[in-house]
Amino acid sequence: MKEPMEEDHEFLPAGESLRQAVRGVDVGPWDVTEKDRWEADLIDLGGLMIPREPGVTIEFSSVPSRGLVGVAARKGREVALQLQAFHATAQDPWARSRDQFEANVRQLGGQSRAWTGRAGIELRCEVPVIEPSGRAGTQTIRVLGCGGPGWLLRGIVSGKGARAESRDGWAYDFFERTVVVPSYGQVSAAMLSPAGFAGLRPTADNQPIPLRRPD
Repeated sequence: MKEPMEEDHEFLPAGESLRQAVRGVDVGPWDVTEKDRWEADLIDLGGLMIPREPGVTIEFSSVPSRGLVGVAARKGREVALQLQAFHATAQDPWARSRDQFEANVRQLGGQSRAWTGRAGIELRCEVPVIEPSGRAGTQTIRVLGCGGPGWLLRGIVSGKGARAESRDGWAYDFFERTVVVPSYGQVSAAMLSPAGFAGLRPTADNQPIPLRRPD
């Protein structure tokens, strides 16, 4: 097994489109200030605005003392994308978050590999889970990330869209069309709980940007 902080960069097979554009210029995810670039018909969730799509359902996740901090968009039973936004001041917050996430996966006994594709450098992981039957199993996920002005957006793809052979671009498209609103809610002392959330250590620089249910 690799050392926790080691990173192995690979490329998608020939024929897959790689992301060459710069975030905020040609593609998202977008910052709320880039109003001339993001689409108008979005679902306002406070710290995030996400695409409104027929047939796509959304579910929220919460953490005690923090409220809603994550949202999952599900396209039928085929693929799901869990989105979380974090406050960030580092020059490359996704690189640091990626290292932490990989270390967390490996500490749990899973496997993780960095992979260069449409969303830039992503992680492809095999994560230990307990199946409904009570037996131990693994879940395949893809972890996408992008840093913007004062924020980090992370997306976790699961379902058929996360498989190595999948060429389904829905999760990537949804991720790129998402808008981050870092000014929604401020980091408070109450938010700095002893336990991290989904693989991130609890520091003021990686606290979740809070969400709210749509009107």
